[in-house]
Amino acid sequence: MILVRTNRNAEPFLRALDEQGVPYYFSGNRGLFQRPEIRELVALLYSLSQGAREEHLYLLAQNAYDVPGEDLNRLVHALPVETGRLRPLLERVARGGTAIEISEEGRTRIQAMLADLEALRSLARDHRTGEVLRAYLERRGIIKRLRTPTHFEDEIQARNIVKFFRLVQVFGSVAVVDRVPLFLRHLSMVMDHGEDPAVADLSEESDVVQVLTIHRAKGLEFPVVFLVQAANDLFPLRSWGRGLDVPVELAPGEESSPELHKEEERRLCYVAFTRAKEELITTHAADYGGKILRARSEFLSEAFDLGKPVPPGRRRRAMEELEAHIVEGPDGLPRLERPAAREPIHLSHQRIADYDTCPLKYHFLHVLSIDPILTMDHRVNFGNAMHQAVAFALDRHRLGQRPTFDQVVEVFRSNWRSEGYRSEDHARRRFEQGVEALRAFVQREIEGEPPPTDVERTFRFRLGDVVVSGRMDRVDDRPAGTTITDYKTSELEEDENADQKARDNLQLSIYALAHKELQRVRPARLDLRYVLSGTVGTSTRTEDKLERTRDRVRAIAESVRSGDFHAQPTIRNCSICACRPICPESVV
Repeated sequence: MILVRTNRNAEPFLRALDEQGVPYYFSGNRGLFQRPEIRELVALLYSLSQGAREEHLYLLAQNAYDVPGEDLNRLVHALPVETGRLRPLLERVARGGTAIEISEEGRTRIQAMLADLEALRSLARDHRTGEVLRAYLERRGIIKRLRTPTHFEDEIQARNIVKFFRLVQVFGSVAVVDRVPLFLRHLSMVMDHGEDPAVADLSEESDVVQVLTIHRAKGLEFPVVFLVQAANDLFPLRSWGRGLDVPVELAPGEESSPELHKEEERRLCYVAFTRAKEELITTHAADYGGKILRARSEFLSEAFDLGKPVPPGRRRRAMEELEAHIVEGPDGLPRLERPAAREPIHLSHQRIADYDTCPLKYHFLHVLSIDPILTMDHRVNFGNAMHQAVAFALDRHRLGQRPTFDQVVEVFRSNWRSEGYRSEDHARRRFEQGVEALRAFVQREIEGEPPPTDVERTFRFRLGDVVVSGRMDRVDDRPAGTTITDYKTSELEEDENADQKARDNLQLSIYALAHKELQRVRPARLDLRYVLSGTVGTSTRTEDKLERTRDRVRAIAESVRSGDFHAQPTIRNCSICACRPICPESVV
């Protein structure tokens, strides 16, 4: 990451990256609502109204449906002559009921747009805003197009869409009724008050250089950070003149404006230094153009105890500049290059399990991060609600506060989401199935078993340049050894053996490896517990199996580094995969 003090300071670095062909990402001052992919979604929602404004329909037709600009201009110029607004005119054009001449391509694209709007308007009558947006993304093939980004801009588009979905979900979680017109009223008030969330940030795994202002970098961390232009009057910035003077009576003892400015710049410097997880590199120069030569930033002198900066000397004459660039030395001297350091890659146990199941699933969930869109899938919603209820019950049991069945069901109910089910009847039957499964769970594991030692135990360990982290659902430390349990809300097929599933489960192997790395001893037992049926699969891990797990984790890390996200479709995996609705490789 390259950190700059202000947006205008980024220009020479962006130009240099361009010249060298190095991919980079710089968001500047642009907010989320100004991004073209978000403007398209907002225009779509407004266009679902019969009285949609011309600018929304125009933007949607031009940017989303590629209606030729010449055709759109003819239609707009005809509005004063043709009675009605743009939408009725588009409908007449689609039917061929107007004398306005447009291309056949334009007519076909307008017909496609109007057909989509009609279908989505019908859906919007009794569905949430997020469900309408997801239907649009599916109809237009946008998610499938972004599933294998060929450029980092594709990844940014996907992440911005996901961020917008999060805003939609926040509205849906607090609104009495979540429908498109109500969301648009909410969005309009947000925008009228000047709110514009920042665009999405790229992940650390993205193979691009991120250029950010120090303000934008707050809360982010990167392995290597370059803090550039760390010279006086650039950082700290020279005070921008006198601000609004606060009367002494209102702020007794308050420092003067220049001192306040210096302190604020010093705090920003601390922010910049602490963005680096492994290596911080600062740069400064004496000559940034103009007549003034600059010393290094006083903040560098303070932070690294470098002493007072030496005042810069006079500017050299032209011949002195040329002579300074003459390098004398023996011919053929090999160039010394610093070997490139490999940045650690961070993988959770869930990420490893997802990649092992299907690399394309990993790409959807952990590179494009489209999980807020996938929460429209009933499997994800059901599994999350069950997991929250089970974790609550186990944790209360661990604390000696045995929960009642009604308390556990209330947690299940509060985490329940109704999106993604085939019908209201389907959602009702699944909810009842969850309630009955939790009734049996409470009787079996809360009332019938001793409390666990730990619930949702976190772990983190390193395998060379791979950092593995995660959480174990349940840990039981007993005199005979430790048992680690993972809970499943899926169901076993008739021909599947629970013990064999436990033996083959990579996630349990990672739990065992984490326990060995951190406790220096292997767990005595590893269990898979199926909440819906109460079936338990039991297994262990040998030293040889743990070594094979290490090799598998390293291999997955290398594949992720190389960008290998091929599909591994099977009927079993695809049938239970939350990515199935958007995956073009699904076999079911």
